[in-house]
Amino acid sequence: MSQGDSISENEPIQLDFYRAVWPGSSLVFHDKLMICIKDPRFKDPESVGKLCEVVSDLSKVPPALFEKRKNSSGQEYYRIWYKLVLTPCSASLLFDVEFNGMSYGTARANYY
Repeated sequence: MSQGDSISENEPIQLDFYRAVWPGSSLVFHDKLMICIKDPRFKDPESVGKLCEVVSDLSKVPPALFEKRKNSSGQEYYRIWYKLVLTPCSASLLFDVEFNGMSYGTARANYY
């Protein structure tokens, strides 16, 4: 999302996320969402702050649905693309986790 974007209550906003994960690793991801209160082109570190940490749990997704890849050493890993769907409400933000267009529940937001 960028400064000046129109945001409407109860209108979902999709944010794309990506992870490279070793097989057997945790599928609970922690993402820090930042907020900029000034024009981001000025790169003023004082204008950027933490909004919240979102905890997404993809452990219910069958691993067979993940894209398998191999690194340059021949080790297999999963490349996982997922979405956080943020829905602004009157007094809060709701987060859902989507993988391959399917909802896998809500994500927990821990505000700073």
